[in-house]
Amino acid sequence: AAAADGAVAPSLRAPASLATEYVTLQGLAAGDEVSISYVPLDVMVAPRRARLRDEYGFECVCERCAVELEGDEGDEGGEGGEGGEESGGGGVDLAYVNIFVLKYCCGVCSGTLAPRTRPPPAGEGGAADEAGAAGETTPGVCNRCGGEQSEEEFVARVQRAMEGEEGEEGEEGEE
Repeated sequence: AAAADGAVAPSLRAPASLATEYVTLQGLAAGDEVSISYVPLDVMVAPRRARLRDEYGFECVCERCAVELEGDEGDEGGEGGEGGEESGGGGVDLAYVNIFVLKYCCGVCSGTLAPRTRPPPAGEGGAADEAGAAGETTPGVCNRCGGEQSEEEFVARVQRAMEGEEGEEGEEGEE
């Protein structure tokens, strides 16, 4: 693709520099929109939309913003509603948005996690070697800090979030 549209639930992880390759977060079919996020994935809807308006000059009308705004209205000004609420946003609901952020937002630096595009260098140690030795997959590599999140770590984050323990990590976002 020659260009990518902006979205706060993007289909690509933006590269650290423009000389780097783009990596799809999910499978894309021919004709699917290609998008990147202009802000970290964990920034809440109100500050995110204000930042997009102030810094980039547009009012975001993507499905994620629509769902989160709808959740805010139903929550009496809260930060999103309960998961599972359907929206008119093409099948995207708050549960999907919450899972999306847990899967693709780095819990360390708020960068974007994307599938590894090539195997890690052998013998470097760390999570990649440990995951390989344990037979685990490493679906997420952060574009900012290089940290990794295995499928097992993602599942644990979802379980903590469902139990209300995912904490304030990433909930405030940048303002």
